[in-house]
Amino acid sequence: MAEATVIFSLQRLESLLLRETETFTGLEDQMKMVKRTIKEIGCFYGDRGNTEGDAAFSRWETELKNLFDDLDDHVDEFVIQMDQQQGSDRLGLIDCFGTKLQKIESRLAETTHKMKELKNSSTTAGGMGEKSDIKEQSHGEEEVQTEVDSIASEAEKEENEGNREQSDGDKEAHPDSDFSIPRKARRILTPDLMKVAQSLNNIQPRSLFLFGKQELSGENWLNFVGAKFLRVLDLEDAKIRRLPDEVGDMIHLAYLGLKNNDINELPDRLGNLRALQSLDIRWCGDLTELSTEILKLVRLRHLKMFKSRNVSGMKLPGGIGTLGSLLTLTGVHAGGEIAGELRKLTQLRRLGVMDVAEENANELYASIMVMQGLLSLSLEAKHTFDQGHLVLRDSFSPPSILRKLRLEGLLEKTPNWLGSMGSLTKLRLGFSHLSENPTLVLQVLPNLEKLTLWHAYDGRQLGKDFCKAGGFPKLEVLIIASRVLEEWTELEEGALPRLKYLHFHSCLNLRMLPEGLQFVTTVEELVLLPLLDEHEERLKPDGGLENYKIRNIPKITFIPASVVASRFNERFSTPPTPATDKE
Repeated sequence: MAEATVIFSLQRLESLLLRETETFTGLEDQMKMVKRTIKEIGCFYGDRGNTEGDAAFSRWETELKNLFDDLDDHVDEFVIQMDQQQGSDRLGLIDCFGTKLQKIESRLAETTHKMKELKNSSTTAGGMGEKSDIKEQSHGEEEVQTEVDSIASEAEKEENEGNREQSDGDKEAHPDSDFSIPRKARRILTPDLMKVAQSLNNIQPRSLFLFGKQELSGENWLNFVGAKFLRVLDLEDAKIRRLPDEVGDMIHLAYLGLKNNDINELPDRLGNLRALQSLDIRWCGDLTELSTEILKLVRLRHLKMFKSRNVSGMKLPGGIGTLGSLLTLTGVHAGGEIAGELRKLTQLRRLGVMDVAEENANELYASIMVMQGLLSLSLEAKHTFDQGHLVLRDSFSPPSILRKLRLEGLLEKTPNWLGSMGSLTKLRLGFSHLSENPTLVLQVLPNLEKLTLWHAYDGRQLGKDFCKAGGFPKLEVLIIASRVLEEWTELEEGALPRLKYLHFHSCLNLRMLPEGLQFVTTVEELVLLPLLDEHEERLKPDGGLENYKIRNIPKITFIPASVVASRFNERFSTPPTPATDKE
């Protein structure tokens, strides 16, 4: 199962780099190099041929697993030690870990070389010669997650073929109903916990990942001997209804992922998890507020929240400002005394606040302005989808190092400070319904890479002032949603010099793409969802009047408005009819 080990290692490194941004500061290049080498190893599996029964290949896989175990141990040790040290002691740890990363990368490079030799010798022995057309594989976060979902079937396939037996030394298990878990397994990934529950009594796992809906009966499904040794428990999308009280005994737990479940309340003993550093409770049933137990989690660094119903923020208890180690806090209800308490959380790197209103705006913005290390900020008005007004004070200005900004709700005007946010790389204006074009200000932002204008501007027409020559110098992704936009008449040559992805969403009246789009030669994909039927005719390659504007774009995706309407009618007609479209 070395392939699964590669996938898991990539996923874990991605997750750590997102969750522990501050911890890995100064080590980004080395971590990227390690990731790049792991991805190269992963590519080998897509074109490895029939080498699974080869003894040399088996030895290489064992070596690879041991190497990933060492990497896992070094990363865990580094994160824990960094959390316990301050100042100059941290610098020493960073230097030491950097040296270990160099050694790991060197070992990975050597392993990659062996891998290529194995591949070449295997191909030559088969008399086929080396393939000239190797399928290119993507290793983004979404693709990694998709591959993880297929691990169980891969495990079943390997066991049935009987090409290799997994030894007791293996430290990662992907069980199915007939799979025996090695006693030294440290990470368990399973689509069905009940089928492996008995085996879990004989091991001491460090990580348990449940993927897919779980049929968990009773209230004590976490009552197995090894549970108390867990450091990672990820139940995302498992659709569980209740978290057992036994979770309070998992005193070593550092990560608890409950995203997208049907949980309406958290156990009373949650406060026992004194080692917990990350808690993800986004889209958790009817969970609307957290008890004072959350205040006992003194080492908590990442708290991600979002209510699944009656879209609004999670209510927190008074005293949340005592959790001084917090780096991430999202989905917070701005009411009560919370806006003022945020002032104490000066270490925050990512903040998301919902239900921003007149009565809490002053305290909230005063608190944000003292967070000089803030990198990501999301502000959402109360009743956004009912066109709630997002209150922004003229005196408010976010920290200058901010990289990601999301503003949701009606705006009277484009904020004055927005044009001076030189570090901004991602910006979303949602349901702003501005009467003036915001890009007059935004196009001067020197580092902006992604811009989403989601019902942000109520103009019926865009002209060349949307982006002048040299405007948006680093923008790669532009997403526009507007129910009133009818035409984009002109785009100056030299505008949007790096644009790769152009997406029109819910532009139900758009009937003209800009003249000059043909000069933006960097565009790799154009998406039109939906596309007016008459506009489709003008964009067709055979005689379409506007086809010359998009002729050089490699990938074009669209759904005609008539098809969208037809599918809508099919889905909501009475009685319902079976869907016949093939996606």
